[in-house]
Amino acid sequence: MDFVFIKNIEINKTEASDNKNSEIETLKEKLNRAVKEENYEEAAKIRDKIKELKGGK
Repeated sequence: MDFVFIKNIEINKTEASDNKNSEIETLKEKLNRAVKEENYEEAAKIRDKIKELKGGK
């Protein structure tokens, strides 16, 4: 039973990582769009969110 529990935790970690990577990719697209539109304030907010998701400050 403990093995199944640990295995489920590993699957959940992988899914969480995939979701985070997907969110980062979406944010990168939004960042590029904001820069093209010269919306630098929004671009900075998106940049900061990407850094936060990657584990940086």
